[in-house]
Amino acid sequence: MARVYPEYDYDLADEIILGLRNYAARLREGLVEPLNDQGDKERAGLQAIQALKNYARDLMRKSIELGNKYKDRTAEVMEAVAAKTGIYFPCLPQRYLEIFMLAIRPEDKWKINEANPARFVFTVSDCAFHRSLKEEAGGELSCGEICLSMLHTLYQELGMNVEVSLKQDSCGGGGCSFVAVYKGMN
Repeated sequence: MARVYPEYDYDLADEIILGLRNYAARLREGLVEPLNDQGDKERAGLQAIQALKNYARDLMRKSIELGNKYKDRTAEVMEAVAAKTGIYFPCLPQRYLEIFMLAIRPEDKWKINEANPARFVFTVSDCAFHRSLKEEAGGELSCGEICLSMLHTLYQELGMNVEVSLKQDSCGGGGCSFVAVYKGMN
């Protein structure tokens, strides 16, 4: 079906999705050793958590980079509105979070519980990352810290002072709820 307004593209560019997935695949190769380390269990666990935090951090940075490089009409409108109103939170960071989730974790179920200029709250349930981590590491690693690392990176890279917390950490049960409270721009 032809677009009514072909000059306006509201879909994420394929370059974003494919670029992030390829980048994630390269990063995952470096995760095999820390996740399979059979030495000192405590040390191995700490190394695995740090490797996974770095993985999440690097993927979020790449999400922002590609999101800025291949802007769709949605991004253009959001940026114009933010510039006009001075309200950047939660819309702009939410866009990068959606890019991250749609490209890297498309089978996850997540919902936005609250989104206003002061707070952004969302819940991830049926988390593919948690399932794969459970398979790879035997379910001994908590993945909430990894998502927190990704969120801290998101706000830091955008120059926002945002307090991020994990309200509920139960990916195996009801899901993980994340709360972001906006404190201003850095």
